[in-house]
Amino acid sequence: MRIAVIGAGPGGLFFAVLMKRADPAHQITVFERNAADATFGFGVVFPERSMRYLREADQQTHEAFTQAMIQWDALEYRHRGRVLRCGGHVFSGIARTDLLRILQEQARGLGVDLRFECEITRLADVAGYDLVVAADGINSMVRGELADRFRPSIHMGKSKYIWLGTTQAFSALTFIFEKGTHGWFGAHIYPYGPALSTFIVETDDDTWRRAGFDRITEAVQLEYCQRLFARHLDGHRLQANNSKWLSFRTVRNRPWHAGNVVLAGDAAHTAHFSVGSGTRMALEDAIGLAHALQRHVGLADALAAYEGERRPAVRRIQRAAEPSRRWWEGFRHWTVFQPEQLAFHHLARTRVLTYGTLTVRDAQFVAGAETWFASRAGESSTDARAPLLTPLQLGAVVLPNRIVTSTTGARSEAGLILTVPFTVSHTDRVARSPDSWRIITESIHARTAAKVGLRLNVLTATGEERTDLTDTLDRTVRLGVDAGFDVLVLDGLVASRRFLDLVAAARIVWPPDRPLGVGVEAWEDPEDDDANEARLALARELKGSGCDLVAVSMPAALAARDPERAREAHAHASDLIRNLARVPTMMLGGDYAVGDVNALILAGRADLCEWPRLAWSGWRPV
Repeated sequence: MRIAVIGAGPGGLFFAVLMKRADPAHQITVFERNAADATFGFGVVFPERSMRYLREADQQTHEAFTQAMIQWDALEYRHRGRVLRCGGHVFSGIARTDLLRILQEQARGLGVDLRFECEITRLADVAGYDLVVAADGINSMVRGELADRFRPSIHMGKSKYIWLGTTQAFSALTFIFEKGTHGWFGAHIYPYGPALSTFIVETDDDTWRRAGFDRITEAVQLEYCQRLFARHLDGHRLQANNSKWLSFRTVRNRPWHAGNVVLAGDAAHTAHFSVGSGTRMALEDAIGLAHALQRHVGLADALAAYEGERRPAVRRIQRAAEPSRRWWEGFRHWTVFQPEQLAFHHLARTRVLTYGTLTVRDAQFVAGAETWFASRAGESSTDARAPLLTPLQLGAVVLPNRIVTSTTGARSEAGLILTVPFTVSHTDRVARSPDSWRIITESIHARTAAKVGLRLNVLTATGEERTDLTDTLDRTVRLGVDAGFDVLVLDGLVASRRFLDLVAAARIVWPPDRPLGVGVEAWEDPEDDDANEARLALARELKGSGCDLVAVSMPAALAARDPERAREAHAHASDLIRNLARVPTMMLGGDYAVGDVNALILAGRADLCEWPRLAWSGWRPV
C-alpha cells in the first residue's frame, strides 16, 4: 500500500513504524509542517496499562521508551499546608522530545519517508495514495475539509489551563491547590525526567479574568504563577514553551473514516488530560489501525474494524473524562474540604477508581481517610471505620449509621427507616388515627437504634384547593408528631416553586429539633448551567423555609435510558446541593454497591444513602 500520514506526532509516527515493521513493502510517507527537532511541549505520561498494551504491540518501541522513562507509583495531594499520598498508581513519564526522537529514528531505520516542514493544506495534496491517515491533531485540516462526512462535534470546557514546565523534581503525580489574590488555582504536576516536571496550571474563567490573564504579557503571567506556587518549587523556576492559556475542547466524530481517509488521535477524539493523555490514546489508535489493516484484506473492512474496536474504548475514556473535567472546572467549590476529603472527592470523581480498588492499592491511605471521617462524626476510636457506619446528627436526632431503607423490605440495621403510609392531596379530608403509625414507630424504636421517618407524598394544587391542601397537610403532620416519628420527608413537591409555603407550613407544625426533609429528583444534565443554578436556588430557598435535609432521587427517565449517566447525574445533584447550597443530602435509588456508598459519603457527596442494592446476600451495616 501507498500510505500518506498527515502529522508526525506520536500517533502518526508509531502507526508508520508498526505498518512498516509488519510489511516492509508498504510505501509510507509522513508529512509534518514543523521541523524534526521542534521542542513544543514538556513531558508525556502513561498509566501502567498503556505500557503493557505498548509492550504487546511492539517490544522494540516499548524497550526504547522504557530506557528513557521515569516511573512512580503514587498520587500526592497538597492542600491547606498538608501533604497526603495515595500509593498503588503506577505511571511512567517521558520527555515529548525523547518520545518523538525514538519514533523518528525507528521510522527512518525502517525506511519510512519522513518529510518535515512540509505542510499539507488540502487533501488534494495527497491524492493518489491508497490510504490517508489524518493524525493532524485537534485542529485537523482533514477533519475540517471533510466535516460533512465526519460530522464532528466539539465541546468547549469552561476552565482555563496552561502547560508549563519546571526543573523541580516531583516524585509523584501531584495535585496542588493554592488560593491567590484573585481566586483558586490548581496544578497537575508529573515528572518526566530526573529533574524535569510538567506543571499544568488550571483555574476557572472568572478567576483567570480577575487575575488579568486576558490582558497581561506571557512573562507577567509566568511570574504570577511562579509567585503563587513558589513554596512548592523550592527555588526552581517555571518555564514556558509556546505555552498558552486554553479551554479544553472535547472532540467527537460520527464516523472516523470516509473513503480512503481515516482519523486518528486528537483529530478523531480528545479526552480531558486529567484522565489520560492524548498521546496515550493516539498510540493506542495507531496500534488498533495497524492491526486492523493487517487482519483485513479490503480497506473498507479494515477501517470499519478499526473504528469498531477503538470507538468503545475511546467512549469509555471520554465518559470517565467528563466528570473529571467538570471536577476541575469546579474544584474551587471543593477546596473548603480538609485534605483527606478533598483527596477522596477527587479520587472518586469517576467510577473508574472504586472504593475497593483504592483499598487494595493503598489500604493505609483509605484507613487514614476513614479514621479522619469517623473523628469528624464524633467517634472517639482511632481505628478505621467504614464511612457508612458513622453516626450522623440532624438537629437533635442522631442516626446510628448512614444507611436508609423503607418499610418495603426494611432492614432494621439501617440508620433511618422511612415509612410511606399514604398520599396527601386537597381531596384528602379524612383525619387519620395515629394508632397504626404509633405501632410502627414504637415497634422499630423497641428493637433497633434506627430512627423512623414519615415520608409523605404531597400532591401540590392551585387556587382554592391550596388552602384545603395546607389544612390537610397540617393535620397529617400533627398526627406524625403525635405518633413519634423522628424525621419528616415531604415528596412530590418540586414540580413548582409554589410549594415553598407548604414546606414552611409543615415546619411550623413539625418540632424544630426534628429534621424536616424535602424530596427532589436529580436533573439529567450536569452540563446544564441553567438547571444547576435553578436547582441550587431552589435548595437554598428550601433551606430558608426550614428544610434540614434534601432527599435526592434518581432521574427516572434517564435511568431507563442510560443507568450509568443517571448515576452520574444523581451524584452530581447531591454533591452540588450538599456543598454549594449547604443542605445535607440523602441519595435514594440507584444500583449502588457498598463501596459506592462508602465513597459517596467519605467524599462528601452525600450524608445518607439508600440500602445498597448491589450488596451481597446477607450483608448488614454492622
